[in-house]
Amino acid sequence: MNESKPNNFEELSNNNSNQNQVNLSNEGLQQEDEVERVCLPEIGSPAPKFTAMTTFGRRSLTDYRGSWLVFFSHPGDFTPV
Repeated sequence: MNESKPNNFEELSNNNSNQNQVNLSNEGLQQEDEVERVCLPEIGSPAPKFTAMTTFGRRSLTDYRGSWLVFFSHPGDFTPV
């Protein structure tokens, strides 16, 4: 059996065979929601724990516990701020 596969999403979504259906699960949607919650903290919420390599070596947010800290992040190289 040599069935042709659909070339694009429209053909795929119009195809009624079980082999070529796209299944969206609640589990996948829940994982996506979790990513949004982790990446987008709300104002007033605690900062997420992280460790990063800096020009002064590896630093963690916990290294500054009990100290005032200004956290700056730029959008990316060669992008207007």
